[in-house]
Amino acid sequence: MFRTAVFMFFVLLTISTYAQQLTAFESNNRWGYKDENGNTVLPPVYLFAYDFNKSGTSAVFTDSGWVYINKKGTALFSVLAFDNGPDYFSDGLSRFIENGKIGYFNESGRIIISPLFDFAFSFNNGSALVCNECLKIQDGEHFFVRGGNWMKIDTNGAVIRELSSEESENINAAPVMLNGELIWIDQTGQRIK
Repeated sequence: MFRTAVFMFFVLLTISTYAQQLTAFESNNRWGYKDENGNTVLPPVYLFAYDFNKSGTSAVFTDSGWVYINKKGTALFSVLAFDNGPDYFSDGLSRFIENGKIGYFNESGRIIISPLFDFAFSFNNGSALVCNECLKIQDGEHFFVRGGNWMKIDTNGAVIRELSSEESENINAAPVMLNGELIWIDQTGQRIK
């Protein structure tokens, strides 16, 4: 009986710690997290920090770039930087980078699609374009992607279809925010999606 009571105490303590809402705060140009009572839970060591989402993860900016962390402050992975911040969630997924390859994760920080791609667009209506052997061409703060072997995948990472070499060669797009909406433009500035 005593062991059961001790076990239940630790389970409830773990659940209440995980369930607590943490809020980002700034101190001396660094960001950390406080609990609902104003107690510092994670000291201010980040260059910038967003509040934790309902799933218990948050994007923080470090000297190494954008990283997703859990409520213990453990870095989960490096997030693809987009529009001067961490990549947005689209269709419930966001992009991350590991060893130069791009994969996708959900809001709880669980990797859904392993990092297999040289470049990957955000999901839109259940699919995303991804490529291998493609070139990322920097143009100031924006970039364009050219060439490579492109395919369309679903939110589980299954290939919906491989693009023809002609379709792959025609992909030449850059992400841009327009009136709060993410759109893609070609090098002439024309909207392509």
